[in-house]
Amino acid sequence: MEVAALDDATAFAVQELLTAHAAVSAAGRTVRSPGEPGVRLRFFLGLHPDHGQDDIDDNWGSGVVGG
Repeated sequence: MEVAALDDATAFAVQELLTAHAAVSAAGRTVRSPGEPGVRLRFFLGLHPDHGQDDIDDNWGSGVVGG
């Protein structure tokens, strides 16, 4: 996913918000393009259905997820 924002703080705030709702491989820095305003932040966002962390922990290695 790529987030375009006015500044680093806003871009990282969006990443943090998404982290609360999905699996995110967080990025550590933003990128600026010469001549363009703002910053861009790219990171991976997992869109797999959420079966609950407890289900995953309880069934780790059993081949059963979600119950």
